[in-house]
Amino acid sequence: MKYLIAFILITFFSSSVIAEKTSLTGIVKLSDGTPVSDAVVAIKKISKHSVTDENGKFQLSGIKFGKYEVEVLSLEIKRQSFPIEFKNKAQSVTFIVEPANFDLNEVVVS
Repeated sequence: MKYLIAFILITFFSSSVIAEKTSLTGIVKLSDGTPVSDAVVAIKKISKHSVTDENGKFQLSGIKFGKYEVEVLSLEIKRQSFPIEFKNKAQSVTFIVEPANFDLNEVVVS
């Protein structure tokens, strides 16, 4: 009888823990709609990250419910953070980011 109760409790609590995780999918784009490839999308607080594909798409999974800052960074864009609160099973977002502004001076080779 003890083993049956223990089994039921373990099954109940383990399914509760699994149910408290969610995922984030989305796209990273410039303001003109151009997808940003090879950008890192990261939630530093929980050490989760993903890299966007050639269409700007990414996916993060195994995220516990709560509030986080999602950071997007790449050489071609400015580093930006977006607050997100995870309450349900899965969320889909579109991050609109600004291009990096490299002010480079002309180089003369002689």
